[in-house]
Amino acid sequence: MSPSELAAALAAIIPTRQPVFIKGQPAIGKSSIVYQAAAAIHDGSTVASAVGGFPRVPWFVPIRAVDRDPVDFRGVLYVTDGKARWTAPDLIEQLDPAGGVLCIEELPQAVPAVQCVLRETLLEHSIAGHRLPNTWSVVATGNRQEDRAGAGRLLSHVASSVIILELEPCLEDWQRWATERGIKTEIRGFLRFKPDMFHSFDPGRELNATPRGWERVSNLFDAVPDRLKQDVFSGTVGPGAAGGFIDFCAIYAKLPDPDVILANPNGATVPSEASVSWALIGAIGERCRKAPVPLCAAAATYAARMKPEYATCLIRDVMAGQPAAGNLPEIRDWVRAHPHLFGSGG
Repeated sequence: MSPSELAAALAAIIPTRQPVFIKGQPAIGKSSIVYQAAAAIHDGSTVASAVGGFPRVPWFVPIRAVDRDPVDFRGVLYVTDGKARWTAPDLIEQLDPAGGVLCIEELPQAVPAVQCVLRETLLEHSIAGHRLPNTWSVVATGNRQEDRAGAGRLLSHVASSVIILELEPCLEDWQRWATERGIKTEIRGFLRFKPDMFHSFDPGRELNATPRGWERVSNLFDAVPDRLKQDVFSGTVGPGAAGGFIDFCAIYAKLPDPDVILANPNGATVPSEASVSWALIGAIGERCRKAPVPLCAAAATYAARMKPEYATCLIRDVMAGQPAAGNLPEIRDWVRAHPHLFGSGG
């Protein structure tokens, strides 16, 4: 399922306290979507991601199963009054009674003994015999065995304890998220121009272009000198994707000023080259995100002169960056006239 479908599924499942396991290729945002679903339920909307680690919040506790030994979860056996008992693991103390989501990351990479211990958490909502607060839900994530990313087979009795959902990367979902998060416009434009570079995963390669990698490129973009960008980005998304992106940035740097276009949307030149068009709609969308809402009407006027695939992306960018722009007559009328281009995402 796509990221938006997974987020909707988690929004429905998490309040029921049913355990879920999300599997998918590496670096496509599995844990990030769990965090966003938890935030939507417990603290309102968020667009945070796992790159750089999650914020410390009382309603989301991530643990990496691959880093743990069975004793970390089971506790230590001791004897009191002639009876053997297990000490309570410190995990219990981290769960605020107000509620939240416990995210068990990299479950298939954990050794079988750890998987067996965590089955109790998934199936019985307890650990080492100590009950988790009823206000907490448990969601596990992990890579697929066939991606050769260190994941083993999920033990069958563990798999039977959870709802298994598989996440697939989706560029359109990512573009909406990236616009809200402020991912560099150059990256969003390049991935529309070269969608095959969004998630190009080959287990035989050391480096792959992935959603996580592109977010890192965005975080590095302004900090890395131009003369080093090729090498640094190659070490982030692979040399092929990095080289294509660097070439695209050269086009982006020569684009006309978006303010000039928005000042005269009926007379400004509309480019014919695909690479220039994708770069330009990204620049206009970014300008509208930081502009007064009425200026977005000019973007809709200009979009109406472009090919439908470019116009649709531009209108989507404007509406994502300035939600209130959807109420402008120019944008509202354009969307109503082209419902088939927006589908459920319009």
